Amino acid sequence: MSLTSATRRAPYLPEDLIWDLEPGLHADGANLYLRVLETGSRSWVFVIYHDHRRREFGLGGARQVSIRQARLKARRLRERLARGAAR
Repeated sequence: MSLTSATRRAPYLPEDLIWDLEPGLHADGANLYLRVLETGSRSWVFVIYHDHRRREFGLGGARQVSIRQARLKARRLRERLARGAAR
């Protein structure tokens, strides 16, 4: 399984800033993003490109999943994908 993944890290999102962000997709680094909707809803997503297609993995809402937990989930998912476990 060939994965395209950014190896550069964007600066981490400051934990106190995530509740002040405008709607959009905000990078935390290493393919982890915070999606903010117009409604104010916030959720963590892990984004990769595989076989020229974008794939998103939902990691949970920002109220239920802390930024630290989202980073851990993203790291574990990245490791699984590197081993070819998720298809």
